[in-house]
Amino acid sequence: PNQSWEIDLDQLESLIDERTKLLVVINPSNPCGSVYSKDHLQDIVKVAEKYRIPILSDEIYEYLVLSGNQFYPLGAISKSVPILTCSGLAKRFNVPGWRCGWLVIHDRNDILAKEVIAGVESIMHDFYSCCSIIQLLLPQLLLETSVDYFSKATSIVEDNANLLFNALSKIDGVRPILSAAAIYMMVEIDIDKFNCIDTDVTLSLLLIKDQAVKVMPCSPLRYPNYIRIVLTPPHEIMMELCQRLTEFFLHYRKT
Repeated sequence: PNQSWEIDLDQLESLIDERTKLLVVINPSNPCGSVYSKDHLQDIVKVAEKYRIPILSDEIYEYLVLSGNQFYPLGAISKSVPILTCSGLAKRFNVPGWRCGWLVIHDRNDILAKEVIAGVESIMHDFYSCCSIIQLLLPQLLLETSVDYFSKATSIVEDNANLLFNALSKIDGVRPILSAAAIYMMVEIDIDKFNCIDTDVTLSLLLIKDQAVKVMPCSPLRYPNYIRIVLTPPHEIMMELCQRLTEFFLHYRKT
């Protein structure tokens, strides 16, 4: 988090071997709420180019970037490495149940043309497609939706992020990481400062029991003692969430 959740490129290279077929980049990030700089994305492409590996870029949160931050599509940055960009309606239009997405292949040098693209098309024929009505609506949604719609959605998330950040920053032992994009905030917990809390999983279970608040423990993501909080509730609900979280942490705080 101190490096804006950037990838450790040395560690990335150490993990690449003869079995590596693809690099996966999630930007903007779920769960971290980060967005990579152009320089960092260029460095990732250099690693992929060095080992001749294509990149799958999940960019479904590209329209949820908060003030002061800039999103750069990986397909526009790479001049040599093939980029498979996946996106969809779920986060862009706040309709997760619609399950409508797409894959865009950026392959300037036709590296994937012979086999990979044909393989992707073959696989797609084996999957059930989304509702036909949604498919009919898709061109209109993409071409005619006002920029104001995305601005309003981003404004709600940003206001909630600032509200939550300010509330949790006042609690000793709790360190919120201010979000740059997406709809989440990561929060670090110093478990040594709290009673009855030995892991982020224990914390999340106690929160449900005591305050009826559900957060995501991040140890399953190999980031122990962090929790992820969603930033999309209405303002009134977010205010109550801040109050309940404050009550919870003060109740378990060691004296």
